Amino acid sequence: MTQEGPWQDLDPSWGDPRTLSALLCSSVAAVVLLKWLECRQIQQKMEARRARDLALGRMENAACRFKQENPGTQTEQILSLTMVELVEKLKDGSLSPESILYIYMGKALEVTREVNCLTDFIHGCEDQLQNLKNQKEKGLLYGIPISIKEHIDCEGHISSGGMVKVLGQVKEEGSIIIQVLKYQGAIPFVRTNIPQTMINYDCSNLILGQTLNPLNHQKTPGGSLGGKGALIAGGGSILVIGSDVAGSICLPSSFCRLCRLKSTGNRISKLGVVSPIVAMESVAPALGLMARDVDSLAVCMRVLLCEEMFRLDPTVLPIPFNDEVYTSSKPLRMGYYEGDGYFQPSPSMKRAIQETRKLLQDAGHTLVPFVPPKIDYMADELFTRGITSDGAVHLVDCFRGDIVDPILKSQFNTHRLPALVKRPLAIVLKPIYPRIAQGRSALCGVGSAKNLWDQHGAVEAYRTEFIVKWRKLRLDVILCPALGPAFNHGYAEKLFAATSYTNLYNVLDFPAGVGPVSTVTRADEEELKHYRGHYGVLWDKRLEKAVEAAVGLPVAVRCLALPWQEELCLRFMKEVETLAHSMKRNVFHDKRPKSYLPQYFTSNSVQEQMSMVDHNLVSVEFPFWVCHRSLPEREQRLAVSPSALIAAKKALCELAGPLPELVYPLDLCTIMWRLWQEPCDCHEAVLCMALQWQKESYLRLMEEVEMPTIDRERGFLSSIQLPGNAAAKSPPLTLESHMDSQKLRERWVLLCADPVHMHLPEVPAAASTVGQELDGLWTCPHAYKLFADPRQWCWEKGQVWEGREGLLSFSLHPRRREGHVMIQQHLKQLLPEREVDPSAAFALLCGSAAAVVVWKWLGKRQIQKRMEEARRTRDEGVKKMAKAVQQFREQVPSVQTDAILSLPLLELTGRLREGSLSPKTVLYTYIEKALEVTQQTNCLRHFIPECEEQLQEVQQQREKGLLYGIPVSIKDHIGHKGHLSSCGLVQCLGSVVQEDSVLVKVLKSQGAIPFAMTNVPQSLFNYDCSNPTFGQTLNPFNHHKSPGGSSGGEGALIAGGGSILGIGSDVGGSIRLPSSFCGLCGLKPTAKRLSLSGASGPFGGITAVPCALGPMARDVDSLVLCMKALLCEKMFRLDPTVPPIPFNEDVYSSSTPLRIGYYDTDGYFPLPPCMRRAVQDTRRALQAAGHELVPFSPPRIHCVMNELFLKTFFADGGRAWLDLFTGDTVDPSLKSQVNWCRIPRLGKKLLALILKPLFPRLADYLSALSGMSSVKEMWNHQHQIEVYRTEFIARWRELGLDVVLCPVLGPAFTSGYPGKLLTAISSTMLYNVLDFPAGVVPVSTVTEADEEELKIYQGYCDDPWDRMLKQAVAGAIGLPVAVQCVALPWQEELCLRFMKEVETLSHEKRVA
Repeated sequence: MTQEGPWQDLDPSWGDPRTLSALLCSSVAAVVLLKWLECRQIQQKMEARRARDLALGRMENAACRFKQENPGTQTEQILSLTMVELVEKLKDGSLSPESILYIYMGKALEVTREVNCLTDFIHGCEDQLQNLKNQKEKGLLYGIPISIKEHIDCEGHISSGGMVKVLGQVKEEGSIIIQVLKYQGAIPFVRTNIPQTMINYDCSNLILGQTLNPLNHQKTPGGSLGGKGALIAGGGSILVIGSDVAGSICLPSSFCRLCRLKSTGNRISKLGVVSPIVAMESVAPALGLMARDVDSLAVCMRVLLCEEMFRLDPTVLPIPFNDEVYTSSKPLRMGYYEGDGYFQPSPSMKRAIQETRKLLQDAGHTLVPFVPPKIDYMADELFTRGITSDGAVHLVDCFRGDIVDPILKSQFNTHRLPALVKRPLAIVLKPIYPRIAQGRSALCGVGSAKNLWDQHGAVEAYRTEFIVKWRKLRLDVILCPALGPAFNHGYAEKLFAATSYTNLYNVLDFPAGVGPVSTVTRADEEELKHYRGHYGVLWDKRLEKAVEAAVGLPVAVRCLALPWQEELCLRFMKEVETLAHSMKRNVFHDKRPKSYLPQYFTSNSVQEQMSMVDHNLVSVEFPFWVCHRSLPEREQRLAVSPSALIAAKKALCELAGPLPELVYPLDLCTIMWRLWQEPCDCHEAVLCMALQWQKESYLRLMEEVEMPTIDRERGFLSSIQLPGNAAAKSPPLTLESHMDSQKLRERWVLLCADPVHMHLPEVPAAASTVGQELDGLWTCPHAYKLFADPRQWCWEKGQVWEGREGLLSFSLHPRRREGHVMIQQHLKQLLPEREVDPSAAFALLCGSAAAVVVWKWLGKRQIQKRMEEARRTRDEGVKKMAKAVQQFREQVPSVQTDAILSLPLLELTGRLREGSLSPKTVLYTYIEKALEVTQQTNCLRHFIPECEEQLQEVQQQREKGLLYGIPVSIKDHIGHKGHLSSCGLVQCLGSVVQEDSVLVKVLKSQGAIPFAMTNVPQSLFNYDCSNPTFGQTLNPFNHHKSPGGSSGGEGALIAGGGSILGIGSDVGGSIRLPSSFCGLCGLKPTAKRLSLSGASGPFGGITAVPCALGPMARDVDSLVLCMKALLCEKMFRLDPTVPPIPFNEDVYSSSTPLRIGYYDTDGYFPLPPCMRRAVQDTRRALQAAGHELVPFSPPRIHCVMNELFLKTFFADGGRAWLDLFTGDTVDPSLKSQVNWCRIPRLGKKLLALILKPLFPRLADYLSALSGMSSVKEMWNHQHQIEVYRTEFIARWRELGLDVVLCPVLGPAFTSGYPGKLLTAISSTMLYNVLDFPAGVVPVSTVTEADEEELKIYQGYCDDPWDRMLKQAVAGAIGLPVAVQCVALPWQEELCLRFMKEVETLSHEKRVA
């Protein structure tokens, strides 16, 4: 009745089919209309072309006007000048800025008419030209016209990124790099074209169309800097600034005969540069330069790396250009490689490397073969999966409200496929196109926050592996191919994976340069016809088509250096440029005939070399095989056993230069190559290994190999003739004639014609008698890719090859096509059908439950045993040290212990260096005191018994380091060889560190003696200091109080007098909170100022809020000495990712009055009265000392705490953190945090909604613990951190501040409370989010007045957290009270100078 009522009220005509049809048609029409209106709106926006034409028209008018007014200007002569010559003529006045600007305007217009490279005319350039005339000082780029990539913000112009939807968004301020260039006198005058979204290395967008290569209009200029490349190559500009995320500068330079430099990611400011993928951390974007010669790049780098840029963007490393490195003439040790193993280089690319290598060797440099590790893993898992970690959702979203450029259609269609389609597609493609399948799989992204962190960790691990290999070979730089020559139009988007040659160094974040060295020759073009690639599949065929018809186009090489070594990279590029210019044309390739194929081994040379081989090495127990595959000329290098290498070194070096790293066992024979010299469709190569012939151990040399007969229809070798060996009296062997011979049991030869689609002849019966396993090694370094899929290599009669990556072992076995049917039959036989007895089922259930209980009990018992073992080991170490101290006391009974312990670090080092104290005396004195302190506070996790050995080494050192003889304690998770890095977790108790961390190595090199490792809280994520294994650490001033955390063990040991210097870590206040609670001085530097290499953590890959290592001590001078000792060449050499910024003594020792911002509360978690009093007292003291104090209010702390800090670590809802406690006992101090995290995500959200009116801070906390739902959200979150950092710095700069004085959490909490008040650390976590250096200095103690005032403390919200804070800090009379001192990034010296000022004033006040 109720359902029929509404329908009865309706008009009966609604049921008429004609009405329904009309409604359907109108709906369709409405949809079509909406789509049309959307497209129309887009078309209207694309009228930017008209605006561009108008701007270029104004530019043309200005250029013509100048030409008419100055008819005698020597245009061609000016355009031919290098930038260095141009700068000199402008400065000496022989040329005027007007003439240079307008001449380049005219030339740029001429070039853009030809190749369509310009997007806009920067109309303000003429005003800037007039301003230059009034400048008293001429900048380093005075009057130089430069072009800017379209996505770099320029005041009054649009940065579209090639996207229609952002047209109309005019920028109000220019980017930092534009401001610096103008400051140096440069004149930005035009902006250049880019591809849509910039994720393409062609150069086309729907707004302004396709840019052409000025050297060949059928070719692309590259991308995304293609517009700039075309403009400079055409002569329309002399210098270009652009960005690089996957070769965006490298490829246009290679394609257009230019020089280019991609800097390390943070060497040049990126503020104001639009990025297609915001806050993506896996692949570091970087800015770079492009010019016609290397000297121009050097001049521009010298210009950019100036104080103005460091002032405008303090996040940029303040490292000026090092002319000494650039102008050095010291011979270099260079690594080189001709191919990366992922994409086979084109013939011209290889020839360019070979020629350049020879030139460099002739010039006196040392060339060493280098093989980059795991390139396929890097290309697919690190690069592709890194930039599409969100499943390419961000890239697809870029096209919403936009039209996809036709050149990007295939790429876009692939990206927008859902992961549920990409994964099955990858599985289907894997047997046919393994590389394409891996790429499709990588496009699925990472899927979760934990996986994204793992991705970041994998990038760091790969970078470390690469650097270790680099250091092992003692290389200065690396020479490698640059992708080229220029591609034909339409191929760039189809061969994105070919950028493996460039994106490797974006993943590594190394500086990389490109320099042209040659041109494509007809011989290269002929050799290209035989190009098959490593796989001979779709991508290889496309690459061949992409680079064909390129005779005369430039060929370049790449020059690489370690991070922050741009000057060395430029010096290397200059060397290559000089040698390439001095080389006579065609000296290497024009003299050889077209049909030439190099003959690496002559019969005589082979026999002569092989006569020296130890033939015992080739006696083996299993048959070897011979592999025949299609290869282009001079493709592969060799890797042989050590004996064979020594014997055949000269002959092998003729093939491909010095040999790469050995990868084969000693029992393998020498490998020889022979290239076919008969003209054929493809160049053939035969790899010969020793054959076991009639069980006699001898090496069979192949002096001739006849052309094999290839069955073109069936696709396999039907026969091959192997000549006999007269010396061994062995007859020739023909495969098909011996296919059924029993002799084949003794000499099994396996042949294949096509390494991708390998269909072998019928398996002979003899194969089964030879044995089921044919063990061997594929000598091609790329062969493991071919065997990546077991189903790829198939016998016709249902048998398969199986293999694994690395050293391969293959076996033959039948393929069971109906295996699942057989399994079902076996199951039926084993489990016949019968009725189920209820009692038996119940008994089975009870037994299962009991088994689970027993299993759980056994697991807990095992955990207890491991913890007891760790404690027993610790106690035994303590006893050994106590015994050693006792023995020392017996030997030297008159040691003045108290006098030594009372010495400050500076005085102690002086006494040690002058010899009035011995390192042995100091070491055992501090060990004795540490034993006493740890008995009271339980602060030590373990003594380092190797300190006695280190003591002997220190005493034998000729040069005494800055920390000579100083005993140093280190935090638990900072690696020391032979010891645990437990992080307070049971699961880490079995993992012994194999190598000292970089910081420990540097400390030892400076004469320090690490003697103890200190306790930490479980998982390090707590500012109490307790874990189930080693227990609770106590505050030495009050055993009811916590020493803070996570460096609480360090705080307790140093405050108790058991150490004079310690190294801790800080990710939310872990150095500053123990320093505050224990009355110490502590410094958290900028995250990358000190090396983190070798410092483990419970989980890595969290880059949004980085961890920092720093010193803790009793006074500021000790921190300064430690920083001086650590910031040395040793650390920069051991970890080249650390910026090479030595300690700046001038800044620290300066006495210039400071402008200081201050605040005593952050507005989120009000601190106890004593902490606010400390800030106000210090403020008054600083004012009295002549400094200027300015009120400062940090913006949006509530948002920072919940949305930025907490969400960073709980992006996955806390699952990664909770996983740490699997198989572990949760420490009581962490139980409340763990319980909150264990609530399901939906439960947290609902609970947050319920609690919002009652307990808003807890509601926000729970909302933050819910995490983020996607990788895209995580990237947006990272972007929000960058935006907040920019906002904070802008406010800092508006007030003209040098430093900031602010409170730190304190006084010491009662043990157990830190785990319940995680959000109380807002005062310290802020500067972890910002990554600013921050230090803590004790200035006072808690008074009775403070305690009385605490009784009326209510906080901001008067909620349970405020009341809990009141309880946590109660009873603290006499405990230390500290303040926090903050500076801008990389200004640790200024921060320490401020801390010293505060320390001095507070000491004077206490004395008074």
